[in-house]
Formats: sequence, structure tokens, C-alpha cells
Amino acid sequence: MFTTRVHVSASHATLVACGTARQTIEQGDEPLGPVTALMYAGVPSIAGTMWPVASRTGRIFAETFYGRFKSQMEKGTFVDLAVVMQETVNELRLGTTDDDTGERNLDTAGPYHWAAFVLHGGWRV
Repeated sequence: MFTTRVHVSASHATLVACGTARQTIEQGDEPLGPVTALMYAGVPSIAGTMWPVASRTGRIFAETFYGRFKSQMEKGTFVDLAVVMQETVNELRLGTTDDDTGERNLDTAGPYHWAAFVLHGGWRV
């Protein structure tokens, strides 16, 4: 059995691939998965997906999420990850903006795209 503990000194991690925030419960009611492993290693906040999302959706999520994250950091106060997550998911839900035409399209408006994203752990960085 591998018992070495690893410590990660990050204030937040984002996992956007193949249902990375999905947890399983094993014998003894122990939750297992990447989120549990990262929290055990010291990461207080993790964003992830409950099911696999399209790579384009993941890219849009990450760009929007970290753009809003950076914007809040530049204000010089704490970052409210719950607000960042909510605004990012709403952006996906309302559809994305086409870079060439500047018009909204609804390619991420379905719940399959935006409802997969969840925030675990602390909401404040």
C-alpha cells in the first residue's frame, strides 16, 4: 500500500476532462476520485465536471473562468469562486459569442454543456 503523502500548495485547481469531479463511494463510505485526492493533498478548492464535456466547451469554460478569476484578483480583494463559477456557467448557458461575427450562438446553451461544471471545497481564494 502506498502511504506517502503529497502536499500541493495551490489555492485552486480546475479539472475539465471526462467527469473529473465525479466521486465514487467505496466500502467504509470513503469518497474516491481526483477531487478527494487533491483536497487530501492540500488544494482547498477544485472546479471540475460531473460528466465528459466537449473539448470546445471545456476550452470556453476555462478561458471564461480564468478571465473572471483574474479580473477579481486585479481588484485586490479575495476571489469569490462561487460568483466566478456562476457567471461562467451562465455565459455557457446563454450561448457563446462567435469570435468572427460577434454574434451569439447557442452551441453551449444545452444543459449537457453547462450543467456538468461544479465547485468543490472552499469558495474563497
